[in-house]
Amino acid sequence: MLPVRSRVLAFLVLVAAAHAQAKAFRLAGIFGDHMVLPAGHANVFGFGPPGAAVTLTQPGGGDAKATIGADGRFRCQVATGKGPGPCELKARCGDAEVVLRDVLIGEVWLGSGQSNMEMPVGDIGWWKTGVLNWQQETAAATFPQIRLFTVANAIAAAPAADVTGTWSICSPDTVKGFSASAYFFGRELHQRLQVPVGLVASSWGGTVCEAWTSSAGLRTFPEFQGALKELAARANETPQSREERLAAYWQQVASKDVGDDGFEPCTLPHLWSKAGVDFDGIAFYRCEVDIPAAWAGTDLVLELPPIDDMDTVWLGGKKVGGREQGTAWAEPRVYPIPGHNVTAGKTTLKIRVLDTGGEGGINGEGVLLRPAVAWGEGRLLKGFSWRRGAALRDLPAFPSDQMGNPNVASVLWNGMIAPLVPFSFAGAIWYQGESNRGRHEQYAKLFPAMIQDWRRAFGTPLPFYFVQIAPFHYGDGALETPLVRNAQAAALSLPQTGMVVTMDIGDPKDIHPRDKQSVGKRLALQALAKTYGKDVACDGPVCTGVVAEGGVLKVQFASKGGPKAGEQVLQGFEIAGDDGVFVPASAIGNGNEVVVRSAKVTAPIQVRYGWHEDAPATLVDAAGLPAVPFVRTANR
Repeated sequence: MLPVRSRVLAFLVLVAAAHAQAKAFRLAGIFGDHMVLPAGHANVFGFGPPGAAVTLTQPGGGDAKATIGADGRFRCQVATGKGPGPCELKARCGDAEVVLRDVLIGEVWLGSGQSNMEMPVGDIGWWKTGVLNWQQETAAATFPQIRLFTVANAIAAAPAADVTGTWSICSPDTVKGFSASAYFFGRELHQRLQVPVGLVASSWGGTVCEAWTSSAGLRTFPEFQGALKELAARANETPQSREERLAAYWQQVASKDVGDDGFEPCTLPHLWSKAGVDFDGIAFYRCEVDIPAAWAGTDLVLELPPIDDMDTVWLGGKKVGGREQGTAWAEPRVYPIPGHNVTAGKTTLKIRVLDTGGEGGINGEGVLLRPAVAWGEGRLLKGFSWRRGAALRDLPAFPSDQMGNPNVASVLWNGMIAPLVPFSFAGAIWYQGESNRGRHEQYAKLFPAMIQDWRRAFGTPLPFYFVQIAPFHYGDGALETPLVRNAQAAALSLPQTGMVVTMDIGDPKDIHPRDKQSVGKRLALQALAKTYGKDVACDGPVCTGVVAEGGVLKVQFASKGGPKAGEQVLQGFEIAGDDGVFVPASAIGNGNEVVVRSAKVTAPIQVRYGWHEDAPATLVDAAGLPAVPFVRTANR
């Protein structure tokens, strides 16, 4: 037998080990109090000591068991019953126990994409100005059986282990900052199906489709292999070494451009292309600032508009902030200035801007210096001047930092979707495409590949319903937008997909149209009809054929409700003859047919509808659903 001292030490080691095990064991971040679990069965997964046994008390009754693998992960299918709850889910591993309370049983959907999926219900500042009637919508958003989860933005070089987020009960407070498209979708499902609905929003504004696709899903796209190879090389790089690379680069930039001569007056916003400047590289901006005596020694805040691409900022010769990685070209800046750097009197604000391609400059006029505390008035800074510095060709190559760029192939899949696998989602909704404009041929292949990639990863034929991008005046080529809309429609060749058309609810002046109620409802109609088997119209009129007859084109349509009947004059139609030159045309609806003609085209052979970035398009069916844009040649 061991001596008493040794037995005590051994006991303490066992206790410590038990505590370590208790600390290590946890469920994945997607599981939490107030969540919704899918009805019937659900995949539950998490982390813990390799080889340890896990027991889960099932909401549907009885226990389920799993063993933690060598990678420190486990997954187990549990019986959840029919619901609706509330109930508890208990998970035990040794002495550790996790209890999830107020769990509902129902339908859980994943919402993803870029800013039009990210756009919240309420006005929370910047471009997130809220949906139509957002005050009334938020005030009415008391739905205890709708639960909300927002995945925190995250970039990863390889599939991440987990996500960050918290489940909340839908209320006026919680819905204000939640995805509007997802909320209105979920609200419609909840009201129609009368079951609890869980909504998981995983979106990031301004992002491209390939960033949401895994490296495996991109294997047939040679154009992304270089970025994926570089990403893999950076996967094991430490934050310290990454910072060292960037610091070395900025030291080289500083040595290339010195001096304060040659400044010329300018007015903000100051985008170089609009100022007639064809330039990529470094530029400097400055203005004189008079700091009041009352601000001396006080913590201040400097607010700047978005800067394209990167910036470094000095006040009185002291660096006060900077976004020195290439990911924040659309983001306003907010830089705190400690009081020990604040001296009363005249000083100079200086901003170095680095543009590595495309547009460059300061995209806004509001440069504000204010006290950090809620008193006094801020100073809106005026009187800026600028000068060009070193051209991009004379600078060292910017050190690629894929870990800081959300628009690199696979990084958002790795950081924001892969950690959700294998959660048992009922399906996915998607609103993206604006950032892939100009690459329509690629998108027609890339988008379906992403859908198939998600289905492979989740191991289910995940229903996938998406939004065709809305009318907006981009001003960079009238056909870019209709071509990418057409590319989006290519995904309809996949089973269990559906497309929401938004030609009637866009805003040519706002890339974030505020009518997200219609978007959410139309997405829900797709799900109700195609996933839940409800007898509802979900697709607007679709062109099925065109016949040339007596100098006019007769366009046939099909939809569940049929095109809106009657002698209705329609907008958005154009026709062309053998020369391929399209001209606006008169269009009259007549039952399931639209008769299109123009005095300028005596022998038309082609017709197109809604084929401009912001064209008016008024053809709807009896249910009010808009027609799908198209271009078609008449049968000969």
